[in-house]
Amino acid sequence: MTKKYLVTISMNDKSKTFETTDLAQSFIDFKPSVIKTVVRIAVEYGDKKVERVLYVMRAKRVFYNPFTAKVFARDIERALI
Repeated sequence: MTKKYLVTISMNDKSKTFETTDLAQSFIDFKPSVIKTVVRIAVEYGDKKVERVLYVMRAKRVFYNPFTAKVFARDIERALI
């Protein structure tokens, strides 16, 4: 069974929602050109929801560094268990 996550990323007064099976890869693929404000990431799986708030420096690490994206995705997946 493949896990499907519903991800909502809000930043710079805009919001984007998409479905994914690989959280880490979706963060790397999202890769915004400019991060000006706080980034809110909400992930839903089934009836559970996890929301994280990232400030600019941490958000840049998550979106531009594959290792950090993988660790962040793992933490979210563990919170959804």
